[in-house]
Amino acid sequence: MRNIIRADLYRIFRGKGVYIATAVFLVFIITIIATNGMGTIGVDIHVFQNPDELDDYAEGLTVREEVKMTGKIAPIILADGTSDIIYFILPFIVIIAAADFSKGTAKNLISAGESRLKYYIAKLILIGFACIVTVVTFVVLSILITTLMNGFGGSFDMEFVKEVAKIYLPQLYLIFAYSCIGLFVVFTLKSTASLISIYVAFAIVPTILIMIAQDINERVVDLMKYDLVFNMKTYAYPDGAFPPDLTRTLILGGVFILVCTVGGFLLFRKAELK
Repeated sequence: MRNIIRADLYRIFRGKGVYIATAVFLVFIITIIATNGMGTIGVDIHVFQNPDELDDYAEGLTVREEVKMTGKIAPIILADGTSDIIYFILPFIVIIAAADFSKGTAKNLISAGESRLKYYIAKLILIGFACIVTVVTFVVLSILITTLMNGFGGSFDMEFVKEVAKIYLPQLYLIFAYSCIGLFVVFTLKSTASLISIYVAFAIVPTILIMIAQDINERVVDLMKYDLVFNMKTYAYPDGAFPPDLTRTLILGGVFILVCTVGGFLLFRKAELK
């Protein structure tokens, strides 16, 4: 398995794809920092489902107040953008796993005696590593760039680290769970086109269907609690109508990781490689 990972890393960093994907991701980070240069604090009107409740709470109070984004509050303000990281993980899934099937590398390795289980786990480890690096880069650069622009705005202490970790560790876990869906598609359909279409659709279609269905029955909106992308976003709005739930996150992510990984391997174990 180490040899597979080592060979993949050598192949990945020799190609242009990883550098192009990284450059696009850096542009994305800079763009959302620029567009959120003035963050907002105060009362979020979306927290209140009843307008009268807002009136009672915010009488004589400015509902939204603009504040210059500093390094200390940047990870909090930009946490909503973390869910978009799943789209930047997609190129890494293509490079790490899907390319092996389109180039015939997977067949050659398995024919040479490599265990299919070790092969699958090696890809899973590399995808997990890509998720970690991507999220850490997002957090660190958001802090560094805004600190250079507007200062850090406070003390860098363990309390700050805990607050950032409380938001981004669950999001990282869900991002990895989502990437397992992509890996499942790769190992079952062995098609880059199928991977891209299903991967993107799974992030968008469930939300659209729920939004349409809620016009028929409002209770359908509760199904959003079981959507991976929606759960990522809840950590950006801890006081929202649907606050984050760590237990639900752990169970939901665990189910996707387990089902996709076990199911993907079992189907791959019996599949004929071409």
